[in-house]
Amino acid sequence: MLFTKKNRYLTYITLFFCFSNHITAAYITKKNTLLSALAAITAYCAIKTMSQLYTSYYYPEEAFTQNCNNNYTKISREAQNCLKIYYTVCQLSDLDLKEIIYTQNRELYPFLRYQEAIAQELRKFTTYSASIQNELKTIPSIKATARYPQKLEDLENHGKSIEKQIHFITTLLTILNQRILLFTEYQEDCAHLMH
Repeated sequence: MLFTKKNRYLTYITLFFCFSNHITAAYITKKNTLLSALAAITAYCAIKTMSQLYTSYYYPEEAFTQNCNNNYTKISREAQNCLKIYYTVCQLSDLDLKEIIYTQNRELYPFLRYQEAIAQELRKFTTYSASIQNELKTIPSIKATARYPQKLEDLENHGKSIEKQIHFITTLLTILNQRILLFTEYQEDCAHLMH
């Protein structure tokens, strides 16, 4: 990470300035070498931070685009995993769904545990939806001053497609959650838990 192509010149300049005073062999001691190394690390961190602040101030679309791409990649991966798990489960009959819940959850109160897992997934994807909506609202203001508006246009289209996918998943999870809440076994689990 220290010697990536992007940071190479910054690293070379920092190391040159920090070690330029310590070239003579007579001056190099353990204490001076340690201080020089600490000074180099401190200077590198300071220059790296200033470089990032400069880039994010003068070119906000780059930092925003990188953040959105990371967020979209994470959400897409989670959405695919969620669809793998719950899409076929939603298509099962009530009897088959109950059997799966019993076989997957051997703990006490299996229906309650399964419903809690679905509710947790639903909350997670609702949070993702709010995050993407916030990013989609921010894109037009950044696009007005962007150097590469096409990148932001592509990012906006990608965000909208993920938003549609999240809407589908939340609908799917809501339906599944409502089905489980109607099971008598779920209500029995809740009643046993109360006593």
